Amino acid sequence: MRFAPLALALGALVPATLPAVACGDEPDLAEKRWREEAFGLSLRPPREAKLVPVNTGDTILRIRLGANSRMALSLKRSDVELTLERLRGMAVQEMAMAHPSAVVLDEGQVRTGSGLEGLEIYFRIPRESGEARVEGQAFFLLSPKQMAMLTVEVPRRRFEETRALFEAVIASLRHTAPAKLNRRREKRIERGRAWREAITPERIEAALVPERWFRIRSTDSGKDVGYARVREMPYEAMDEPGFAVRIQRRIVRGKLAEDTLRDFFVSRDGGLELFSVKTTVRERGAAPPKADRIGAQSPTSPESASRAQTGLRERRSLTVTRQSPTHKKTHRWSVPDRGYLSQVHAHLVPRLWIRHGAAGGGAIGFYAYLPRKGKLSFRSYQLERRNGRIRVRIRPGPELAPEIQRRRTDGALIERSRANGHRWVPDSRESIARDWRVR
Repeated sequence: MRFAPLALALGALVPATLPAVACGDEPDLAEKRWREEAFGLSLRPPREAKLVPVNTGDTILRIRLGANSRMALSLKRSDVELTLERLRGMAVQEMAMAHPSAVVLDEGQVRTGSGLEGLEIYFRIPRESGEARVEGQAFFLLSPKQMAMLTVEVPRRRFEETRALFEAVIASLRHTAPAKLNRRREKRIERGRAWREAITPERIEAALVPERWFRIRSTDSGKDVGYARVREMPYEAMDEPGFAVRIQRRIVRGKLAEDTLRDFFVSRDGGLELFSVKTTVRERGAAPPKADRIGAQSPTSPESASRAQTGLRERRSLTVTRQSPTHKKTHRWSVPDRGYLSQVHAHLVPRLWIRHGAAGGGAIGFYAYLPRKGKLSFRSYQLERRNGRIRVRIRPGPELAPEIQRRRTDGALIERSRANGHRWVPDSRESIARDWRVR
């Protein structure tokens, strides 16, 4: 096959050199589909691949194949209307800028089993030392301004065998229409509302764990990168009895330590809510900051915290102030009249759901404030029971990768795996204090 230098390919039309890919029964693909409920996307990954859901940039899933080979699924939005021809031109132009010596190896039309039509293009990327690589891209229009893209990177010698696998994954891609996703979301909110109404203050109080300590480990290296202390308690704020959760976390990155203190309070009747999230970056050897009384609306100066936010909700009126060393801004919302979840309840849902109501698993949803994005968002929980094991999948917001929790049948946390590559593993205070010199 004759290679086309990218400089010549920029203005070329898409040739129909490849047959449309059709969905089939592929033995090299896993039987269970990977699903991204927030965006309505699903696919069957390679059977032996390692899946890594992420929320870095546009990428929502990385698929590790081993032997320096990998795939990825991305979702991209545009301010202007897109066409497949325009996407093809952009792909070639970006590749030409990144790798001027790359050449177009092959390209053509593709179609998924659900009828999505798109284009695929493969580039051979020479290297000054070592084996050349091949990067393939397949892109599909989900709407005039939104596209999904599957990519593959593989050594040149493994291209043909990996291409067949990549095109099988392409054929397995499915997309659910937004209207159907909205109907599914409303059903989850209604199930969540009905379940939440059955959770009495007495059940909440019985589920509280006074104190737990966790090691925070890197998923990649398995080494400790920090620790956390979580306390739950009956509490009173603004003369209202209720419940409080305090989470103190330290993450070490090189010579710096990032200390985050999260305080949540909700009254027993649910009408009053207070929360604050304060993050401080300091030298690794410095002690974590002393915590204020839960619910205290004390100001936080740029010298004592890199960023902070405090929230106050009275019935349906929510006010949140966010500040950093350079700015301060206050936002106000009216929370939904049904399906709203406080920060305390959001923390306790997995434990309470296991104890009260999730006999066979299922999915529930709520509206809740999302501190990392500074907005109200749809929050979902999905629970699976298998052979005495419980797995809870928590998505804090539609655009964020999920958190996976493993729990015992009494709701106690065994492990918490986050999309940022950190695992929370329970341990004793004495063990953590010894290794991290906690006072």
